[in-house]
Amino acid sequence: MSHETSGCLTMRSGHTGCRIAVVSQKLLGHAIPALGIGQALAERGHDVYYLGHSSLRPLVEGSLVKLAEIEWGVIPTDFIFETMEEITCVLRQIGAELLITDSAMAAPAYCAELLGIPWVSFQTSIPLPDRLIPGNPSIVKRARSRYEGQLNHVRTKAGLPALADERRTRGDLAGISPHLHLAMVYPQMIEHWEELPANTEVIGACAYAPDIEPLASPDDSRPSVLICSSSLMRVDYRAIMQNYIHTSLTALEAAPVNLLLSEQNGLRLRKPFPPNLHFYSEYPVHDRLLPFSSAAITHGGCNTIQKAMRFGVPMVIIPLGDEQPLLAERCVKLGIAIMISSDDISEDSMRQAVAVLLEDQSPYTLAASKLADDLKAGCPNIRGAELVERVLRH
Repeated sequence: MSHETSGCLTMRSGHTGCRIAVVSQKLLGHAIPALGIGQALAERGHDVYYLGHSSLRPLVEGSLVKLAEIEWGVIPTDFIFETMEEITCVLRQIGAELLITDSAMAAPAYCAELLGIPWVSFQTSIPLPDRLIPGNPSIVKRARSRYEGQLNHVRTKAGLPALADERRTRGDLAGISPHLHLAMVYPQMIEHWEELPANTEVIGACAYAPDIEPLASPDDSRPSVLICSSSLMRVDYRAIMQNYIHTSLTALEAAPVNLLLSEQNGLRLRKPFPPNLHFYSEYPVHDRLLPFSSAAITHGGCNTIQKAMRFGVPMVIIPLGDEQPLLAERCVKLGIAIMISSDDISEDSMRQAVAVLLEDQSPYTLAASKLADDLKAGCPNIRGAELVERVLRH
């Protein structure tokens, strides 16, 4: 089955939009950027559907994007065929003319192939060459070979040919598009330009922020330090998060600062909370808290890092794993962050790092402010929407 896309796009006067489906992983660091580009396309008159888990309904319903619930696909490498069946059904129901998918998800891209519609892929992390993929190289090679076998089994079952593009055997590029691949990262974060996948456009950090009033600073007479957690659910990651959050609260509870804690994942937090702590569980919250934050303590997820960059907030980064140490190292090189390993978390290390960031004329704050000024010129959501429309036209 195929959908014809010619003639669906007449921009501005006499505007006729297209029906576009957007799919991402459930994690907020993927869903929020996906909604950002979806919102930009909806504002330009397209009929946009976000295919996602029901838990994201409160987030999606604040936008111009419609939610089409899917239950499979929470973990990109599991239940790929079942996810394909569900997504194919939804795409047919809405008459999708183009699909935008997280490049870590094979199922949506395979659905686009089956239905004969173009797809655009995106990634919300830094594109890395094969040689920099985290982990032991021999183990990574074996895992990739095993994943390739799994993917080709699914493709055979679905009536698709075996993979010919080696890039599509990588977990983060299993859904990469031959038409357009969007790297939703700031150019300043990329060091290996010569090794980007073909058809890649680096557009900056897309994001969706509901039209809500910014939160008021708890106490304008004191600097505010934002403490962030991750939506990643691995047990070892959660243990590190528990540690750096608890240690930060203890280290800074007597300091003349406001502590702003953003946490939505039910970590077992120390209670009672210190009197200078202000707790926030709603999301998305970065756009509401970072404007009056003087420093941030974070795990180093790409979405959180780039939000801090956008608002000119220097960081203490405690990488949990995967590519986060590489991201943290890049921020250190840019002069906007101090990195602390999970083995070096202590009250003294956290207290000293925050004190350095909060010094008058701190070089970290000055570098972060300069970088934020440089980033203000771009609008990633609009740039991404323009590039998607180029695919529609051709």
